[in-house]
Amino acid sequence: MTDTPDISDTQDVNFTIRDGWGLIELDRPAALNALTVEMCEAIDHVLRDWATHDDVEGVLVHTLHEKAFCAGGDIRTLYEESKRDPASAAEFFRAEYTMNALIHDYEKPYVALVDGICMGGGVGLSIGASHLVMSEKAVWAMPETGIGLFPDVGGSHFLPRLPGGLGPYLALTGHRLNGADCLYANIADHFVSSDKFSDVFDALMELDTIDDTSVGEAISAFEQAEQGSLAETRPEIDQYFETIESLGTLMTHLKEEGGGFANHTLERLQAMSPTSMKIALEQMRRGRSMSFGQVMQMEFAIASRVMEGPDFQEGVRALMVDKDKSPKWNPATPEAISEEAIQRYFEPLPPERSLKL
Repeated sequence: MTDTPDISDTQDVNFTIRDGWGLIELDRPAALNALTVEMCEAIDHVLRDWATHDDVEGVLVHTLHEKAFCAGGDIRTLYEESKRDPASAAEFFRAEYTMNALIHDYEKPYVALVDGICMGGGVGLSIGASHLVMSEKAVWAMPETGIGLFPDVGGSHFLPRLPGGLGPYLALTGHRLNGADCLYANIADHFVSSDKFSDVFDALMELDTIDDTSVGEAISAFEQAEQGSLAETRPEIDQYFETIESLGTLMTHLKEEGGGFANHTLERLQAMSPTSMKIALEQMRRGRSMSFGQVMQMEFAIASRVMEGPDFQEGVRALMVDKDKSPKWNPATPEAISEEAIQRYFEPLPPERSLKL
């Protein structure tokens, strides 16, 4: 086993080459493996090196810590930086999205083993994998509308491509899925019991040839059938979320229909940032016809402007700093947000600030 020379001392993420595999091990357990700028830059650097490295036939990203694969970005640090200098805070997204775009188009097999919390930035590390493996312990979500952000890391691309109304539903509500539900939703490629993850790892290390076919066959040997709960609520999800005229009409429809699913979902939406939800719906509309690279450039423009607005700081304050769980969104209602205000988030940045891929 050999360390990749120039970044072997990178904190919070370990890189090794073993048996034809480039291994990325997330190692920041106290922060649930939340990503920092330095982690994103290191992963990006190593992936570019491994893309042409003769000793690396495939890449595997995982963690040895049971609780979380990756809980997202380092939101507390981003919060503090956004208050001081929004433009500087946006540089985190530049590093993260550059890495996400590289993963999505990676030409060697890229395996993500997700056995724990996988949200936000963790989704960005895994959603572009050629083989995304999840267990019953996986907790997958895009919860950004609850803190005044938006479903990023390529959410504009992969969410509207999910079946039925699942994309808008997950984007707006931040609903959490387990591994079986992710398989059902076409998010995961494989479902493997948590206690078999070490066997999957060993089987991959023992491959004589590493390509998409051999990797898929090795993982499939440990797959099992598992029924999640998402299929049961899918008809109601599709009823309300497959065709959405506007956020206001969606919420009115839920209120008028009533019932367990409608009432619970409406309650969830009423807790989210109205601006973030309107941004998410516009993402869904635009992103379904865009390439992944185009989506990342669009999302960087959105993120740069979200760092300047009030809802991100207020959402993090309410949920993670003061923990009163009572954010005061501004504007407070969907009706108070004009279409022009939302469109401004999507305007291209000046060339010198835009994301270059």
